[in-house]
Amino acid sequence: MGRFRVTKIKLPRLDCFVDRHGKRRYYLRRGKWARLPLTGEPSSIEFMAKYYAALRSADPRSKSHSDGGACVKDGTFGHLVHQYFASPDYRRLSPQTQKNYRDVIMRFLREEDVGHRRVQEMTRQHVLTIIARRAETPGAANDLLKKLRILIHFAIDNGWRKDDPTVRIKKFSGRISYLDGRRDHRIRKYVGRRIA
Repeated sequence: MGRFRVTKIKLPRLDCFVDRHGKRRYYLRRGKWARLPLTGEPSSIEFMAKYYAALRSADPRSKSHSDGGACVKDGTFGHLVHQYFASPDYRRLSPQTQKNYRDVIMRFLREEDVGHRRVQEMTRQHVLTIIARRAETPGAANDLLKKLRILIHFAIDNGWRKDDPTVRIKKFSGRISYLDGRRDHRIRKYVGRRIA
């Protein structure tokens, strides 16, 4: 008989259940309410849209946006990403580039848990902190910064916000040593230098 276990992709209140046929099933815990089944895989934008919609399902005051069965709250990063993936800007990219963008952006939503956060509330400090957390992998940090700029520019072009919190934030250069005790110093220096 199958049993619940912790899913490898860490999302709040998400359970992963492997049934007796070996099929992986996902459910959202909702306190006193019954678990809500979620279809698809956590790596897909469709799954994440349903996940964030399910998180808000207990709040009838939540204003939502519906498109093709997926429901995400207006003005949030979940909504922004959903709109970007449906835009000509994204669809004109090559399939391989689309996959790269999708992987990086979806990983950002999962790891930072910002799908429900409002785009207009992101500050320069938020961006600096997000990038600094990836100091051990400068290439990944720089790639994420690039994708964040693309999302923010898309948001500005569509009237979601007027300013760009990623402006003048520089990329990491070179490799960071993790074995000589300088990693935390480099992160603090990176954040502090760019706040000034």
